[in-house]
Amino acid sequence: MLNYIRVKLHHSYRQKMLTGMFIDYMVVFIFFLAMADV
Repeated sequence: MLNYIRVKLHHSYRQKMLTGMFIDYMVVFIFFLAMADV
């Protein structure tokens, strides 16, 4: 069971990184929109 979870985590590691980067860009984009609004 533990080995299965480890394989799953390793398999989705790149996906997690891409998702995190996308969320970071969205936060920066929203922050810029808020700054432009003021």
